[in-house]
Amino acid sequence: MEKSVKDEKRAHVFLKDYLYHYLRKEGLINLIVATGGTIQGFSKNKYIKAPEPIIRKAARDQIRHMKSSYAYLEKISESEMEKYAELTVDEFFTKLNMAEDMKDDEKLILFFMKYPELFEEKREVIDANMKAKRPPLENIVQVENKEILQMVSNINDNQLKNKVDRFYELYLQEEEEEEAAEEDVKMTISELLETAYSPGEGHYIRAFYYDYDELLLEEEADREAFYRLLLTDLVTLALTERFESKHKFLDVLQELKDALESSEQLEVQLEKKEKEAKQLATELQKLKEIERAHDVLEEEVEQLREQLRQSSIRLIERDHLYVVTNRPKEQWTSYVDPSQILHYETYDELNRLLEEADEQAVYFIDQHCLSSKQMFEVEHRAQSVMMRFISGSFPAMVRTIIYYLESELRYETIKKD
Repeated sequence: MEKSVKDEKRAHVFLKDYLYHYLRKEGLINLIVATGGTIQGFSKNKYIKAPEPIIRKAARDQIRHMKSSYAYLEKISESEMEKYAELTVDEFFTKLNMAEDMKDDEKLILFFMKYPELFEEKREVIDANMKAKRPPLENIVQVENKEILQMVSNINDNQLKNKVDRFYELYLQEEEEEEAAEEDVKMTISELLETAYSPGEGHYIRAFYYDYDELLLEEEADREAFYRLLLTDLVTLALTERFESKHKFLDVLQELKDALESSEQLEVQLEKKEKEAKQLATELQKLKEIERAHDVLEEEVEQLREQLRQSSIRLIERDHLYVVTNRPKEQWTSYVDPSQILHYETYDELNRLLEEADEQAVYFIDQHCLSSKQMFEVEHRAQSVMMRFISGSFPAMVRTIIYYLESELRYETIKKD
Protein backbone atom coordinates (compact mmCIF):
# COMPACT_ATOMS: atom_id res chain seq x y z
CA MET A 1 0.00 0.00 0.00
CA GLU A 2 2.87 2.39 0.86
CA LYS A 3 4.46 1.80 -2.51
CA SER A 4 1.16 2.55 -4.26
CA VAL A 5 0.74 5.83 -2.38
CA LYS A 6 4.34 6.77 -3.15
CA ASP A 7 3.88 5.97 -6.84
CA GLU A 8 0.67 7.98 -6.94
CA LYS A 9 2.33 11.04 -5.37
CA ARG A 10 5.24 10.82 -7.79
CA ALA A 11 2.89 10.46 -10.75
CA HIS A 12 0.84 13.49 -9.71
CA VAL A 13 3.98 15.65 -9.33
CA PHE A 14 5.23 14.40 -12.71
CA LEU A 15 1.94 15.30 -14.42
CA LYS A 16 1.66 18.70 -12.78
CA ASP A 17 5.29 19.89 -12.81
CA TYR A 18 6.73 18.20 -15.92
CA LEU A 19 4.40 16.62 -18.46
CA TYR A 20 1.87 19.48 -18.37
CA HIS A 21 4.52 21.95 -19.55
CA TYR A 22 5.59 19.79 -22.51
CA LEU A 23 2.13 19.00 -23.83
CA ARG A 24 1.07 21.07 -26.80
CA LYS A 25 -2.48 21.87 -27.86
CA GLU A 26 -3.48 18.41 -29.19
CA GLY A 27 -1.78 16.61 -26.28
CA LEU A 28 -3.70 18.74 -23.76
CA ILE A 29 -6.97 18.02 -25.58
CA ASN A 30 -6.21 14.29 -25.55
CA LEU A 31 -5.63 14.45 -21.79
CA ILE A 32 -8.93 16.28 -21.25
CA VAL A 33 -10.93 13.84 -23.41
CA ALA A 34 -9.25 10.73 -21.95
CA THR A 35 -10.11 11.78 -18.39
CA GLY A 36 -13.73 12.70 -19.17
CA GLY A 37 -13.25 16.46 -19.05
CA THR A 38 -14.73 19.17 -21.25
CA ILE A 39 -13.71 22.58 -22.59
CA GLN A 40 -16.43 25.02 -21.64
CA GLY A 41 -18.04 26.80 -24.57
CA PHE A 42 -16.83 24.34 -27.23
CA SER A 43 -18.29 21.13 -28.66
CA LYS A 44 -15.97 18.12 -28.73
CA ASN A 45 -15.22 18.31 -32.46
CA LYS A 46 -14.32 22.02 -32.07
CA TYR A 47 -11.89 21.64 -29.15
CA ILE A 48 -8.92 22.20 -31.46
CA LYS A 49 -10.22 25.71 -32.25
CA ALA A 50 -10.31 26.79 -28.60
CA PRO A 51 -7.58 29.25 -27.48
CA GLU A 52 -4.64 27.48 -25.85
CA PRO A 53 -4.96 29.32 -22.47
CA ILE A 54 -8.53 27.98 -22.12
CA ILE A 55 -7.38 24.47 -23.07
CA ARG A 56 -4.50 24.63 -20.58
CA LYS A 57 -6.83 25.70 -17.76
CA ALA A 58 -9.21 22.81 -18.51
CA ALA A 59 -6.27 20.35 -18.60
CA ARG A 60 -4.87 21.71 -15.31
CA ASP A 61 -8.29 21.24 -13.66
CA GLN A 62 -8.41 17.63 -14.91
CA ILE A 63 -4.94 16.91 -13.47
CA ARG A 64 -5.96 18.46 -10.14
CA HIS A 65 -9.09 16.31 -9.85
CA MET A 66 -7.76 13.12 -11.48
CA LYS A 67 -8.60 9.97 -9.49
CA SER A 68 -5.29 8.25 -10.25
CA SER A 69 -2.44 9.99 -12.05
CA TYR A 70 -0.38 6.79 -12.05
CA ALA A 71 -3.16 4.72 -13.65
CA TYR A 72 -3.56 7.37 -16.36
CA LEU A 73 0.17 7.39 -17.17
CA GLU A 74 0.31 3.59 -17.08
CA LYS A 75 -2.56 3.34 -19.54
CA ILE A 76 -1.21 5.79 -22.15
CA SER A 77 2.32 4.31 -22.02
CA GLU A 78 1.37 0.62 -21.93
CA SER A 79 1.82 -0.18 -25.64
CA GLU A 80 5.11 1.72 -25.96
CA MET A 81 6.54 0.23 -22.74
CA GLU A 82 6.37 -3.26 -24.27
CA LYS A 83 8.88 -2.24 -26.96
CA TYR A 84 11.44 -1.17 -24.35
CA ALA A 85 10.81 -3.89 -21.77
CA GLU A 86 13.98 -5.98 -22.30
CA LEU A 87 16.46 -3.10 -22.78
CA THR A 88 19.15 -1.92 -20.41
CA VAL A 89 19.23 1.73 -19.34
CA ASP A 90 21.85 2.59 -22.00
CA GLU A 91 19.96 0.67 -24.70
CA PHE A 92 16.71 2.35 -23.60
CA PHE A 93 18.15 5.85 -24.08
CA THR A 94 19.86 4.87 -27.34
CA LYS A 95 16.59 3.62 -28.84
CA LEU A 96 14.75 6.64 -27.44
CA ASN A 97 17.23 9.01 -29.09
CA MET A 98 16.79 7.16 -32.41
CA ALA A 99 13.00 7.66 -32.27
CA GLU A 100 13.01 11.06 -33.98
CA ASP A 101 9.26 10.89 -34.65
CA MET A 102 8.51 10.54 -30.93
CA LYS A 103 7.69 13.79 -29.13
CA ASP A 104 9.41 15.04 -25.96
CA ASP A 105 6.32 14.44 -23.83
CA GLU A 106 6.12 10.78 -24.95
CA LYS A 107 9.82 10.22 -24.21
CA LEU A 108 9.43 11.85 -20.81
CA ILE A 109 6.49 9.56 -19.90
CA LEU A 110 8.42 6.42 -20.91
CA PHE A 111 11.46 7.47 -18.85
CA PHE A 112 9.33 8.22 -15.78
CA MET A 113 7.31 4.99 -15.98
CA LYS A 114 10.26 2.68 -16.72
CA TYR A 115 12.83 4.23 -14.35
CA PRO A 116 11.00 6.24 -11.62
CA GLU A 117 13.95 6.09 -9.21
CA LEU A 118 16.41 7.29 -11.86
CA PHE A 119 13.94 10.02 -12.79
CA GLU A 120 14.01 11.25 -9.19
CA GLU A 121 17.82 11.25 -9.25
CA LYS A 122 17.93 13.24 -12.49
CA ARG A 123 15.24 15.81 -11.66
CA GLU A 124 17.81 18.59 -11.31
CA VAL A 125 19.19 17.82 -14.79
CA ILE A 126 15.67 17.75 -16.24
CA ASP A 127 14.77 21.01 -14.47
CA ALA A 128 17.92 22.64 -15.90
CA ASN A 129 17.00 21.39 -19.40
CA MET A 130 13.49 22.79 -19.05
CA LYS A 131 14.82 26.15 -17.86
CA ALA A 132 17.27 26.31 -20.81
CA LYS A 133 14.54 25.13 -23.26
CA ARG A 134 16.56 22.04 -24.18
CA PRO A 135 15.11 18.54 -24.76
CA PRO A 136 14.14 17.28 -21.27
CA LEU A 137 16.25 14.09 -21.44
CA GLU A 138 19.42 15.72 -22.76
CA ASN A 139 22.58 14.63 -20.86
CA ILE A 140 20.67 12.15 -18.67
CA VAL A 141 22.91 9.25 -19.74
CA GLN A 142 26.28 9.58 -21.49
CA VAL A 143 27.13 6.78 -23.94
CA GLU A 144 30.23 6.54 -26.12
CA ASN A 145 29.82 6.18 -29.90
CA LYS A 146 31.20 2.64 -30.04
CA GLU A 147 28.79 1.58 -27.29
CA ILE A 148 25.90 3.16 -29.19
CA LEU A 149 26.76 1.16 -32.32
CA GLN A 150 26.88 -2.04 -30.31
CA MET A 151 23.51 -1.36 -28.69
CA VAL A 152 21.89 -0.48 -32.00
CA SER A 153 23.12 -3.81 -33.31
CA ASN A 154 21.51 -5.61 -30.36
CA ILE A 155 18.21 -3.77 -30.73
CA ASN A 156 17.71 -4.74 -34.38
CA ASP A 157 16.65 -8.13 -35.63
CA ASN A 158 19.83 -9.91 -36.76
CA GLN A 159 17.95 -13.11 -37.47
CA LEU A 160 16.03 -11.49 -40.33
CA LYS A 161 19.26 -10.09 -41.75
CA ASN A 162 20.86 -13.55 -41.77
CA LYS A 163 17.87 -14.99 -43.64
CA VAL A 164 17.88 -12.22 -46.26
CA ASP A 165 21.66 -12.46 -46.72
CA ARG A 166 21.40 -16.21 -47.31
CA PHE A 167 18.59 -15.75 -49.84
CA TYR A 168 20.62 -13.11 -51.71
CA GLU A 169 23.78 -15.21 -51.86
CA LEU A 170 21.86 -18.24 -53.15
CA TYR A 171 19.68 -16.65 -55.82
CA LEU A 172 20.72 -13.08 -56.68
CA GLN A 173 24.48 -12.73 -56.29
CA GLU A 174 25.45 -14.74 -59.37
CA GLU A 175 22.94 -12.83 -61.54
CA GLU A 176 24.19 -9.50 -60.20
CA GLU A 177 27.84 -10.35 -60.89
CA GLU A 178 26.94 -11.11 -64.53
CA GLU A 179 25.13 -7.77 -64.90
CA ALA A 180 27.71 -5.70 -63.00
CA ALA A 181 29.88 -5.22 -66.10
CA GLU A 182 26.99 -3.60 -67.98
CA GLU A 183 25.39 -1.35 -65.35
CA ASP A 184 25.07 -0.73 -61.64
CA VAL A 185 21.85 -2.49 -60.60
CA LYS A 186 21.99 -1.56 -56.91
CA MET A 187 19.88 1.19 -55.31
CA THR A 188 20.41 2.53 -51.79
CA ILE A 189 17.71 2.32 -49.13
CA SER A 190 17.26 6.11 -49.23
CA GLU A 191 16.74 6.01 -53.00
CA LEU A 192 14.17 3.23 -52.72
CA LEU A 193 12.22 5.03 -49.98
CA GLU A 194 12.24 8.25 -52.01
CA THR A 195 11.05 6.63 -55.26
CA ALA A 196 8.75 3.92 -53.79
CA TYR A 197 10.19 1.46 -56.35
CA SER A 198 7.88 -1.50 -56.95
CA PRO A 199 8.97 -4.70 -55.14
CA GLY A 200 9.41 -8.01 -56.94
CA GLU A 201 12.71 -7.46 -58.77
CA GLY A 202 15.16 -7.82 -55.88
CA HIS A 203 15.98 -4.13 -55.37
CA TYR A 204 14.91 -4.15 -51.70
CA ILE A 205 16.82 -7.37 -51.04
CA ARG A 206 20.00 -5.88 -52.58
CA ALA A 207 19.60 -2.65 -50.63
CA PHE A 208 19.10 -4.58 -47.38
CA TYR A 209 22.15 -6.73 -48.13
CA TYR A 210 24.48 -3.86 -49.01
CA ASP A 211 23.10 -0.98 -46.94
CA TYR A 212 21.87 -2.60 -43.71
CA ASP A 213 23.75 -0.01 -41.63
CA GLU A 214 21.96 2.76 -43.51
CA LEU A 215 18.61 1.19 -42.58
CA LEU A 216 19.47 1.53 -38.89
CA LEU A 217 19.79 5.28 -39.36
CA GLU A 218 16.36 5.67 -41.02
CA GLU A 219 13.41 6.91 -38.99
CA GLU A 220 11.27 4.17 -37.46
CA ALA A 221 8.25 4.80 -39.70
CA ASP A 222 10.49 4.54 -42.78
CA ARG A 223 12.09 1.33 -41.47
CA GLU A 224 8.66 -0.27 -40.97
CA ALA A 225 7.58 0.75 -44.50
CA PHE A 226 10.86 -0.63 -45.89
CA TYR A 227 10.39 -3.96 -44.06
CA ARG A 228 6.97 -4.40 -45.66
CA LEU A 229 8.40 -3.75 -49.12
CA LEU A 230 11.37 -6.05 -48.38
CA LEU A 231 9.06 -8.91 -47.41
CA THR A 232 6.98 -8.42 -50.56
CA ASP A 233 10.20 -8.50 -52.60
CA LEU A 234 11.34 -11.69 -50.88
CA VAL A 235 8.06 -13.58 -51.23
CA THR A 236 7.55 -12.52 -54.86
CA LEU A 237 11.05 -13.60 -55.88
CA ALA A 238 10.91 -16.83 -53.88
CA LEU A 239 7.67 -17.85 -55.60
CA THR A 240 9.06 -16.86 -59.03
CA GLU A 241 12.26 -18.83 -58.50
CA ARG A 242 10.31 -21.90 -57.40
CA PHE A 243 7.95 -21.71 -60.39
CA GLU A 244 10.75 -21.25 -62.91
CA SER A 245 12.72 -24.14 -61.42
CA LYS A 246 9.71 -26.47 -61.64
CA HIS A 247 9.04 -25.34 -65.20
CA LYS A 248 12.64 -26.04 -66.18
CA PHE A 249 12.45 -29.41 -64.48
CA LEU A 250 9.40 -30.41 -66.57
CA ASP A 251 11.09 -29.18 -69.78
CA VAL A 252 14.14 -31.35 -69.12
CA LEU A 253 11.97 -34.39 -68.45
CA GLN A 254 10.14 -33.86 -71.74
CA GLU A 255 13.43 -33.56 -73.60
CA LEU A 256 14.61 -36.79 -72.02
CA LYS A 257 11.46 -38.58 -73.08
CA ASP A 258 11.81 -37.35 -76.69
CA ALA A 259 15.44 -38.46 -76.77
CA LEU A 260 14.63 -41.94 -75.55
CA GLU A 261 12.03 -42.32 -78.29
CA SER A 262 14.61 -41.61 -80.95
CA SER A 263 16.95 -44.40 -82.04
CA GLU A 264 19.37 -42.13 -83.86
CA GLN A 265 22.50 -41.17 -81.97
CA LEU A 266 21.07 -42.77 -78.86
CA GLU A 267 24.41 -43.04 -77.11
CA VAL A 268 25.27 -39.38 -77.76
CA GLN A 269 21.86 -38.34 -76.53
CA LEU A 270 22.19 -40.47 -73.42
CA GLU A 271 25.53 -38.90 -72.55
CA LYS A 272 24.02 -35.49 -73.04
CA LYS A 273 21.08 -36.35 -70.85
CA GLU A 274 23.34 -37.67 -68.14
CA LYS A 275 24.92 -34.25 -67.98
CA GLU A 276 21.49 -32.65 -67.97
CA ALA A 277 20.40 -35.05 -65.23
CA LYS A 278 23.30 -33.87 -63.08
CA GLN A 279 22.30 -30.29 -63.74
CA LEU A 280 18.74 -31.27 -62.95
CA ALA A 281 19.84 -32.72 -59.62
CA THR A 282 21.49 -29.40 -58.87
CA GLU A 283 18.32 -27.59 -59.86
CA LEU A 284 16.25 -29.90 -57.70
CA GLN A 285 18.53 -29.24 -54.75
CA LYS A 286 18.16 -25.51 -55.34
CA LEU A 287 14.41 -25.98 -55.59
CA LYS A 288 14.34 -27.73 -52.22
CA GLU A 289 16.43 -24.94 -50.73
CA ILE A 290 14.07 -22.37 -52.24
CA GLU A 291 11.05 -24.19 -50.79
CA ARG A 292 12.73 -24.31 -47.39
CA ALA A 293 13.67 -20.64 -47.67
CA HIS A 294 10.12 -19.82 -48.73
CA ASP A 295 8.70 -21.64 -45.70
CA VAL A 296 11.10 -19.80 -43.42
CA LEU A 297 10.21 -16.50 -45.09
CA GLU A 298 6.50 -17.16 -44.63
CA GLU A 299 7.14 -17.65 -40.91
CA GLU A 300 9.24 -14.47 -40.84
CA VAL A 301 6.49 -12.58 -42.67
CA GLU A 302 3.86 -13.72 -40.20
CA GLN A 303 6.07 -12.88 -37.22
CA LEU A 304 6.81 -9.43 -38.56
CA ARG A 305 3.15 -8.85 -39.40
CA GLU A 306 2.28 -9.74 -35.82
CA GLN A 307 4.97 -7.37 -34.55
CA LEU A 308 3.59 -4.64 -36.80
CA ARG A 309 0.03 -5.33 -35.62
CA GLN A 310 1.20 -4.93 -32.02
CA SER A 311 3.28 -1.85 -32.87
CA SER A 312 1.96 1.70 -32.56
CA ILE A 313 3.28 2.41 -36.02
CA ARG A 314 0.75 1.65 -38.69
CA LEU A 315 0.23 2.47 -42.35
CA ILE A 316 -2.96 4.45 -42.84
CA GLU A 317 -5.78 1.90 -42.44
CA ARG A 318 -9.03 3.34 -41.18
CA ASP A 319 -12.60 3.85 -42.41
CA HIS A 320 -13.83 7.41 -42.91
CA LEU A 321 -10.33 8.80 -43.40
CA TYR A 322 -9.27 10.49 -46.63
CA VAL A 323 -6.22 12.21 -48.06
CA VAL A 324 -7.12 15.14 -50.30
CA THR A 325 -4.37 16.01 -52.80
CA ASN A 326 -3.66 17.55 -56.18
CA ARG A 327 -0.55 15.42 -56.70
CA PRO A 328 -0.70 12.21 -58.79
CA LYS A 329 -2.42 9.41 -56.88
CA GLU A 330 0.49 7.07 -57.60
CA GLN A 331 2.72 9.07 -55.26
CA TRP A 332 0.41 8.24 -52.35
CA THR A 333 -0.47 4.61 -53.04
CA SER A 334 2.61 3.26 -51.22
CA TYR A 335 1.14 4.70 -48.02
CA VAL A 336 -2.64 4.97 -48.48
CA ASP A 337 -5.30 2.69 -49.94
CA PRO A 338 -6.42 4.14 -53.34
CA SER A 339 -10.02 4.32 -52.09
CA GLN A 340 -8.90 6.81 -49.45
CA ILE A 341 -7.26 9.23 -51.91
CA LEU A 342 -9.46 12.12 -53.10
CA HIS A 343 -7.82 13.90 -56.04
CA TYR A 344 -8.62 17.36 -57.34
CA GLU A 345 -7.22 19.49 -60.16
CA THR A 346 -8.41 23.02 -59.38
CA TYR A 347 -9.18 25.09 -56.29
CA ASP A 348 -12.88 25.09 -57.22
CA GLU A 349 -12.86 21.28 -57.34
CA LEU A 350 -11.38 21.23 -53.83
CA ASN A 351 -14.19 23.44 -52.53
CA ARG A 352 -16.86 21.26 -54.20
CA LEU A 353 -15.25 18.15 -52.76
CA LEU A 354 -15.38 19.58 -49.22
CA GLU A 355 -18.97 20.75 -49.67
CA GLU A 356 -19.91 17.08 -50.20
CA ALA A 357 -17.67 15.85 -47.36
CA ASP A 358 -18.85 13.34 -44.78
CA GLU A 359 -18.99 15.12 -41.43
CA GLN A 360 -18.16 11.83 -39.67
CA ALA A 361 -14.91 11.43 -41.63
CA VAL A 362 -11.48 13.02 -41.18
CA TYR A 363 -9.83 14.75 -44.16
CA PHE A 364 -6.07 15.31 -44.33
CA ILE A 365 -5.48 18.03 -46.95
CA ASP A 366 -2.10 18.07 -48.68
CA GLN A 367 -1.38 21.80 -48.85
CA HIS A 368 0.86 21.36 -51.92
CA CYS A 369 0.28 24.39 -54.24
CA LEU A 370 -2.29 25.94 -51.88
CA SER A 371 -1.70 29.54 -50.81
CA SER A 372 -2.22 30.75 -47.24
CA LYS A 373 -5.29 32.65 -48.40
CA GLN A 374 -6.80 29.55 -50.00
CA MET A 375 -6.17 27.45 -46.87
CA PHE A 376 -7.84 30.12 -44.75
CA GLU A 377 -10.86 30.19 -47.09
CA VAL A 378 -11.12 26.38 -47.11
CA GLU A 379 -11.01 26.23 -43.31
CA HIS A 380 -13.63 29.00 -43.03
CA ARG A 381 -16.05 27.44 -45.54
CA ALA A 382 -15.77 23.88 -44.22
CA GLN A 383 -16.04 24.52 -40.49
CA SER A 384 -18.20 21.43 -39.94
CA VAL A 385 -15.62 19.15 -41.60
CA MET A 386 -12.93 17.50 -39.46
CA MET A 387 -9.74 18.23 -41.37
CA ARG A 388 -6.02 18.82 -40.95
CA PHE A 389 -3.58 20.45 -43.35
CA ILE A 390 -0.38 18.44 -43.88
CA SER A 391 2.86 19.36 -45.61
CA GLY A 392 6.45 18.28 -46.18
CA SER A 393 7.86 15.06 -47.62
CA PHE A 394 5.60 12.02 -48.03
CA PRO A 395 7.15 10.18 -45.03
CA ALA A 396 6.71 13.36 -42.94
CA MET A 397 3.04 13.71 -43.94
CA VAL A 398 2.41 10.02 -43.27
CA ARG A 399 3.99 10.33 -39.81
CA THR A 400 1.71 13.30 -39.06
CA ILE A 401 -1.38 11.28 -40.00
CA ILE A 402 -0.22 8.20 -38.07
CA TYR A 403 0.54 10.29 -34.98
CA TYR A 404 -2.96 11.77 -35.13
CA LEU A 405 -4.58 8.32 -35.51
CA GLU A 406 -2.48 6.75 -32.75
CA SER A 407 -3.34 9.58 -30.37
CA GLU A 408 -7.04 9.40 -31.17
CA LEU A 409 -7.21 5.59 -30.91
CA ARG A 410 -5.12 5.54 -27.73
CA TYR A 411 -7.28 8.02 -25.89
CA GLU A 412 -10.57 6.57 -27.17
CA THR A 413 -9.45 3.24 -25.74
CA ILE A 414 -8.59 4.80 -22.39
CA LYS A 415 -11.95 6.47 -22.21
CA LYS A 416 -13.79 3.23 -23.01
CA ASP A 417 -11.84 1.45 -20.25
